[in-house]
Amino acid sequence: MNVKKIGLPIVGAIIVIAVSAYVYISKHRPNDDDKAYHRSSLCYVISKPRISQNPTQMYDNFLYVAQNAIPDYAYYKPKIYEEFAHKLINRFYSFSPEEQERLRKDTKACDKALDQD
Repeated sequence: MNVKKIGLPIVGAIIVIAVSAYVYISKHRPNDDDKAYHRSSLCYVISKPRISQNPTQMYDNFLYVAQNAIPDYAYYKPKIYEEFAHKLINRFYSFSPEEQERLRKDTKACDKALDQD
């Protein structure tokens, strides 16, 4: 009888911890819409090579575009996921210079190239 009294709170605590971890992880990862928004904002910045000479400038310009593309009165403003944005920027810079130039000229190809999870 004592084992049941001790075991029940432990099982309950484990369930609470598991649910809390799931909620925490799901809130700190972009969903598909947020990923698409990040890609489209970044592809816009990529298409303007004069303003982004290196990854730091590209991230700063991405952040400006992503935060200011949606009006203040909008019901939903996408959250900016810094880690995901840096992952996309690193993916872009991993391409050859010729491929980077092609992606700068074709935003659909840019979106497709960055959409490799």
